Amino acid sequence: MGQITIHVVPGARSPALEFIPPPATGRSGLANAPLLKVRLPERAEKGAANAALVRWLTDLSGFSVQIARGHTSHRKTVVFVATQDEFLSAVRSGLAKSRPR
Repeated sequence: MGQITIHVVPGARSPALEFIPPPATGRSGLANAPLLKVRLPERAEKGAANAALVRWLTDLSGFSVQIARGHTSHRKTVVFVATQDEFLSAVRSGLAKSRPR
């Protein structure tokens, strides 16, 4: 089971996803730096943004996604049944397929 740290920005005008390169090794304080920054139009009220995050990442990647930590925080850890590389590759492919041509 893989996991990834995500920084979520609820209440955005439109959904967006930004890939953030992993930090260089040996730099203190960056071990849990987000690898994805996700903007969602849903507000952070009554779990709406969390539900939208899980739904969108599941749709993009094709993997089942769950929030493991950070249910009430902008910084979340999500888990999935894949390696981190497989998950990120699937999300990239899903984004490419969902963009209008």
